[in-house]
Amino acid sequence: MRAFFCTIFAAALLVAGCTKTKLSDSASSLPGRRVFESNNCTRCHGSDGEGGMAAPSLRDVSARLTKAQLAEYLRDPDAFARKDERIGGMAGTYPTRMPGFPNIAPADLDLLVDYLHALN
Repeated sequence: MRAFFCTIFAAALLVAGCTKTKLSDSASSLPGRRVFESNNCTRCHGSDGEGGMAAPSLRDVSARLTKAQLAEYLRDPDAFARKDERIGGMAGTYPTRMPGFPNIAPADLDLLVDYLHALN
């Protein structure tokens, strides 16, 4: 009987781990979502930043990078990776390389960073 309950519990954990979580209404309604979509971030990071085979999840980026660091990374990921071991250590983990956005309008960059920081 104990083995049965352990099996059910393990299956429940597996299903919970495989289920996409919806974005909160507050994050999905932020204007930065438009910037995220219009710059094709969804192609690699997924429609809600959940990540996938091509790129990591962005759901906890606020725990890893400050807004200023994230803005710097988005402008020039390669330069940022050279000075940040965590980011640099991810090189080669995914099949696509993160493009830089050196010409993104400052207002759009601010909106994008705010949106990414709201993902969780």
